[in-house]
Amino acid sequence: MPLASGAYVITGSARGMGLELVTQFLSSGHTVVAASRHAVSSSTLNTLAASQSGERLVILDCDVGSTRSVERFGVEIRKYVSSVDVLINNAGISQELPNEDVSNVQPSSILDHVNINVIGTLLIAQTIAPLFHTGSKMINISSMCASLDLAPRRPIPNVVGYSISKAALNMLTVKQAMFYKDCVVVAVDPGNVKTDMNPDATNSVETVVGSLRKVVEGLSSEDSGSFVSWEGEKLSW
Repeated sequence: MPLASGAYVITGSARGMGLELVTQFLSSGHTVVAASRHAVSSSTLNTLAASQSGERLVILDCDVGSTRSVERFGVEIRKYVSSVDVLINNAGISQELPNEDVSNVQPSSILDHVNINVIGTLLIAQTIAPLFHTGSKMINISSMCASLDLAPRRPIPNVVGYSISKAALNMLTVKQAMFYKDCVVVAVDPGNVKTDMNPDATNSVETVVGSLRKVVEGLSSEDSGSFVSWEGEKLSW
């Protein structure tokens, strides 16, 4: 089987928004690399692979919280892919307790969120970047909770570690945009999307991903280094 060019790489792809991103980009005719901690054993991903899209779907295990796992992923992906058009850093965690705030949050909670949501994104980008070409796109899934400007207007006392990690992710996005000058690098707020991490949300994952897919496809070099919503609106840092 020849190496695929112009692949779409999606982390955190075994469920929720990541799985829907895989499904919709496959339906658009793209070759997709689906990566997550237990992607290879995912029944849903394997069902997709068994369908007519199977030749365009590569399923690889990757735990973004483990340097060794990311290194193995980097070796494995090069067996299937020669270049990457789009990298979507979707893998992330939000694991705080409901009553957790700055008065009682544990340092370990903040460190866990930073390790997955920031360092994991950094490691994946470093691994995939050699497969980029001029015009490749990197999408870092962030959150409105990351906005220093909007936070005082929408006071949410909890989700401390998550918010701190996503604010750091936004800065990483700016730094990546400065370094990968031939690529388009943006942070995206997926909004109030209904997933396992946010079961009470109002927007369906299908609706959000459908809009996000159009935003990704419409990004240009002028957008690099920006923070945008799932509907394409420019957001304040």
